Amino acid sequence: FSSGLFNYVTDASTYKISIDTLDKPYTVNCSYPGIDTMLTTTAAVPLRQNINFELKCKPIIDLKVQSITRQGLVFPGQNHLLKTIVGDASQWFGLNCADGDSGIVTITINGPVAFFGLPTNAQSPVISGNTFSYPVSNFGNVINTTNFALILITDTTAQQGDQVCIQVSIQTNSLESDTLNNHLFYCYEVVNSYDPNNKEVYPLDVLPGFNDWLTYTIHFQNTGSAPAINIQLQDSIDANLDEQTFEVINYSHYNETSLQNHVASFKFPNIFLPDSLTNPLGSQGFIQYRIRPKSNLPAGTQIKNTAYIYFDYNAPIITNTTQNNFQLVTDLKSIDAKESNFVIYPNPSSGIYFFKDNRNLQSIEVYNMMGELILSQGSAKQINLQAFPKGIYVARINGACVKRLVKE
Repeated sequence: FSSGLFNYVTDASTYKISIDTLDKPYTVNCSYPGIDTMLTTTAAVPLRQNINFELKCKPIIDLKVQSITRQGLVFPGQNHLLKTIVGDASQWFGLNCADGDSGIVTITINGPVAFFGLPTNAQSPVISGNTFSYPVSNFGNVINTTNFALILITDTTAQQGDQVCIQVSIQTNSLESDTLNNHLFYCYEVVNSYDPNNKEVYPLDVLPGFNDWLTYTIHFQNTGSAPAINIQLQDSIDANLDEQTFEVINYSHYNETSLQNHVASFKFPNIFLPDSLTNPLGSQGFIQYRIRPKSNLPAGTQIKNTAYIYFDYNAPIITNTTQNNFQLVTDLKSIDAKESNFVIYPNPSSGIYFFKDNRNLQSIEVYNMMGELILSQGSAKQINLQAFPKGIYVARINGACVKRLVKE
């Protein structure tokens, strides 16, 4: 990730070290140590350092929506910060490959929140209803970690469990190496009671066989009476998750990450995180990563994860346990009466489906029968599946109401 520092703990042996360039915006530039290098560790020489690779941009750029997260209290009448990483994907690796390329970034927000203001270093958007647009003349001048952030205020009428759903997209007329990462959808919930040290996952309930990304975010806050010098997070990784797909995609402070024996460790050395009374916003931090479940998990599978947060030498704070349920459509019972009244027509259709009434519509997710998420969008008057083959699909509305769609 962006620090460029990696450490591996393994047995004494001979290893081939190479840098992964598949689906990345960079390639290897130098001839030594080259695309790969051989090294040997022994009991007498267990540590090998400074295995460096010089990177350069690939000929074709990659613009990407990498992360969506919130920071602060999503509580009625309170402000919170919506943070994104969107722009030139190579900036995450210390490069600036899209210098000179133009385009537009769009953020659509659905849920019981309203725009309140802009944080420091954020660009000013063009606002139209719940859509925030950012025309970009040169992505080389964009700082993708800070420029597209918003301060939102939660409605005073919001109820615990209400969802705030964010759709972020990026477009350009330039040729891209990957356009599948140009869109990202993410939801988080309104709370009425709040533990600032918590863990969340999106999406929650999925169909059997789901093999798309699960995004985990661990939030922490120093509620003590003095700065926290060192903070460490220990996060259990469920056995049903594929550790080889683990990827850190966002964080609030510099950290050192390791993954071993189904435990992800995130160390924040010398963070000196201020206490919440002295600096409420500055006392907060987070780490966000994504990981895929193992293939072909059956109905009834549950994925559970718990994190342990250590502030200096204090006993750990244990977060809530997140849970993902792999459920058949007939297993989904959390349907509110008001949401079950959504009418979608025509059904069957050739791929275009309309809503009779979309006033309470906040989010739409469409899955194929393999449990793969194929479409995510916010409030809309229609669902467009024309690009997908004929068959049966499942639409999940507002995270709960389930409708079966037939495409002829």
